[in-house]
Amino acid sequence: MKKILTILAAIFILTASYSQEETKTDAITVYIIRNTKSMGALTKFKVFVDDALKCKLKNQHYIKTVLSPGLHKFSVQMSGSNAKTDIDHFELTLEPNKTYYLNVETPGSVLGSSSFIEITDHTAEKMIPKLNEQKDCL
Repeated sequence: MKKILTILAAIFILTASYSQEETKTDAITVYIIRNTKSMGALTKFKVFVDDALKCKLKNQHYIKTVLSPGLHKFSVQMSGSNAKTDIDHFELTLEPNKTYYLNVETPGSVLGSSSFIEITDHTAEKMIPKLNEQKDCL
């Protein structure tokens, strides 16, 4: 009886650890980068993921966020705590085991709205060391 319980416990532990590893490999890392120079430098830009406030991102900073695979909607705005419907939204279908880099793009004037563009790994690897990771998002 002890042997059976030991074998069942081992099977349970192995199965649980395998399913956790499988979940981790599906997780996708998205870096959101803000390097907007002087445009709104003193303002924290509000970053929304799927219409939920994710971070009040400081200038010269970036955040790392982990998301599930599938279609996600990203937006950024200078004011307001709710995602606005009348601004540009950046939609991106995230694939498992990939890393994505989104950069905040600012308009040419104060009246325009900011948005995101996806940048390459190569570009991000040059930008990120010059910036600070923001841990205190909200």
